[in-house]
Amino acid sequence: MTQWYDVIAGVYDHFSQRHYKQPRKVLVDRLDLKSGDNVLHIGCGTGLSFSLIIDKIGPDGTLIGLDVSQKMLAQAEKKISKHGWQNVHLLHADARELSAELLKDHLGQDMTIDHAVGELSFSVMPDWRLVMENALGLIKDGGKFGVLDGYRAKKDWINSALNFLPQSNISRPISDYLCELTQECRVQTFGRYKIIFVAIGTKAQNLSNDDMI
Repeated sequence: MTQWYDVIAGVYDHFSQRHYKQPRKVLVDRLDLKSGDNVLHIGCGTGLSFSLIIDKIGPDGTLIGLDVSQKMLAQAEKKISKHGWQNVHLLHADARELSAELLKDHLGQDMTIDHAVGELSFSVMPDWRLVMENALGLIKDGGKFGVLDGYRAKKDWINSALNFLPQSNISRPISDYLCELTQECRVQTFGRYKIIFVAIGTKAQNLSNDDMI
């Protein structure tokens, strides 16, 4: 998987930017981000959604982009330099290593994550359920978890073609699992074949004993 994204890093934006423009906007808009929020971006790639997120969280927020492909992150770094963003941090790591300790080691401080997104990542990474669970564990109660990915249950030529080059598996029930993990989950599909989807769920708030009386 990593080798494939390293190979296409230089041309990824050309093929992906327009194709996923609307879903990316819907993903960021429905996170209900506000100024000062801290956002974790799993599978950030070349940072195509960075500007959308920064527009919402402003200079007082923090965006942490994690990806396993060093060359994709190199393209993201170019965007950071071009825009002069001081509050975007890139983390080269396997998403299975995601933890509060990993973020602290990278950032030099504890960081409360208000919201998280996974963009075209859970269909390609191993142990995707574990990664989603660990990511949700980092989000504050009441925070939102958004996913942009693809899903097609039918095992036909379309499924095979879309899975072949990126070595992905769009048969994974990613949105269903997100909805199992979260509350107020909402899913929207895009395109002629309704393969691309955006799913947004809210992390349940832990109730104290006083709240339950």
